Amino acid sequence: MGVAGWMLEKTIELDRLLSVEPGRRGAAPTILGFVEEHNKVLLCTDIGAFMVNLHSMQFKKLSQTMEPGFYHPFTSFYTKKMLPE
Repeated sequence: MGVAGWMLEKTIELDRLLSVEPGRRGAAPTILGFVEEHNKVLLCTDIGAFMVNLHSMQFKKLSQTMEPGFYHPFTSFYTKKMLPE
């Protein structure tokens, strides 16, 4: 049997991505959740909570603050058959 492992795909410079002001020091970002199907990660930082798309490197600010804990972003979808006529 093979052994599962992790591999570094890319390094993300969050200070540049999230436009953190130069020289600002704070706590390290915390990963609150991950949406594997959509390659998105939910991060909590000193300047707010963010959802980051790991492919496009686009982000969306979700709130100014977030309580520590475990989060799972909710996703849903509709198929054409599910839509009302």
